[in-house]
Amino acid sequence: MNLELLNHALASFRRLDPNKSMMLSWFQVFGIVAKKEGLSVGEISKLSDLAASTTGKALAANVDLGLIVQREGHSGRVIESYLTIKGRGFISKITS
Repeated sequence: MNLELLNHALASFRRLDPNKSMMLSWFQVFGIVAKKEGLSVGEISKLSDLAASTTGKALAANVDLGLIVQREGHSGRVIESYLTIKGRGFISKITS
């Protein structure tokens, strides 16, 4: 990813809710879920090298923005994260 594209993506992410103080971890977690849906908080935490609590907060922020939805996994014990329609649209917006 070139720096111009990264800057565009981060600016677009900030415009989703200009009144919030966005954290880079929110964008980082969104990118991981966009790349591989169905991951648990622990798996996302490992991939992002963020603490589980930071990952959980970043996921909650993405849920609040309407980009990610969390569902109970097949085992019933793990919560998995997936992009919403809005999240998929955001990916299209920042990559076009």
